[in-house]
Amino acid sequence: MMSATVIADIARIAHWKQVASAHDTDRMLRWSLPRVAASSRRVDEAERALGRPLPKQVRDFLCLADGWPALHVDSDLFGTAELIAGRAQSLTDRPDALSVLDAHGLASKDVVVIGGSEHDLDLFVAVLDGAPTLGGAVLWIAGQEVDQFPTFEAFLV
Repeated sequence: MMSATVIADIARIAHWKQVASAHDTDRMLRWSLPRVAASSRRVDEAERALGRPLPKQVRDFLCLADGWPALHVDSDLFGTAELIAGRAQSLTDRPDALSVLDAHGLASKDVVVIGGSEHDLDLFVAVLDGAPTLGGAVLWIAGQEVDQFPTFEAFLV
């Protein structure tokens, strides 16, 4: 279960996205709210499609919100639909992603792509809890490593 503080932070982010949307009269950006929660059964289905368990904090988030389009400017935080459809994992084969993973002693099997952009290089990768290094961390990759967050919750807020 996500902490009350993180849930409050999600509500705060959603509120300010609504405020920003009202001021973006030319609709220069997509302003989206998180999707409705996924059922545990649907998250189980996503894990089966991936062939591996999701990091606990990612799983907890999906049970709270089944993804968040345009969470970070033009980058989506994937929900179960994207995970099941395979959109997520196909992105780990990008040369920049493989290079970053290799630098951390990780392979594609050690991570799950949890978000990205259809128009930019941004890619968000969650390291599985049992990975050789950085278990539970989230890496932001866009041609190279942009940032690293110790946990999914730290990435989210």
